[in-house]
Amino acid sequence: MIHKPSIHTPMIHAPSTHQLSTDKPSWLTVVPALPLALLAVQVLRMGWNVPWFEQLRPVLLAAMAGYAEPFWSACTLLGDALVTPLLVIPFLPRRPQLAWASLLAALVATVLTHAVKPLLHLPRPPAVLDLTVIGPRLLAGSFPSGHTTTAFTVFVLLWLAGGLRGPVAWSAGLLLAVLVALSRVAVGAHWPADLLAGAAAGWVSAWLALRLAARWPIAPTGQLARLLPLVLGGLAMVDLFGHDTGYPAGMFLQQGVAALMLGALAFQHPGVRRRGMP
Repeated sequence: MIHKPSIHTPMIHAPSTHQLSTDKPSWLTVVPALPLALLAVQVLRMGWNVPWFEQLRPVLLAAMAGYAEPFWSACTLLGDALVTPLLVIPFLPRRPQLAWASLLAALVATVLTHAVKPLLHLPRPPAVLDLTVIGPRLLAGSFPSGHTTTAFTVFVLLWLAGGLRGPVAWSAGLLLAVLVALSRVAVGAHWPADLLAGAAAGWVSAWLALRLAARWPIAPTGQLARLLPLVLGGLAMVDLFGHDTGYPAGMFLQQGVAALMLGALAFQHPGVRRRGMP
């Protein structure tokens, strides 16, 4: 009997797909939140809110003379809690962990803002000054700015997760978050300290969410992983057909973003992508 030499082929192990994971952001990446928070406290302590608001708001409105209402309404809508999360959708194919991290970030940001707002119960500018506002006339629950928190949460989330690569993408993301923050002064809804505190809260929310997502990753084939894109699609449908934010002049942007993100989600569906392949 002739024995053939056995040929041992090394086993090639495919990367595990049992979990969606992301690197934990380092402690250094949360440091910028500290000076923002400290400056917000200092503005409150020194009584700088009113003079800073009275100097900043006319400049913002004059900068968009003739288009102030639609421009600042559109900017403020990009900080809405039901609109801004849609901006992570284009990044999901390469970074699917963002869906899970976004859910965690939304929970953290909601807890932070809604714990502080009733605790301090600070009046908004229309309750203190004689103002003509853009959008709804809000009077209480000023500190911190929820729109600013949401905008900075998404910006920092995309940055730390590697979605914003290079200085151009990073700068564009930061500019968008800053415009959302400034819009809250322009429409007459918030004081400068609210914006600073909101930026700090958003930064911490994104950083903490990514650390939690790394600690408790989810399976990409599990029910939760399949459900999260559906949740984002549901948000887009609400924004497209039913979500009234009180800023009608910016509704065109809200509905445009919702329609684009629905299209992106549809294209990302495996069945659609397979049919589109040659």
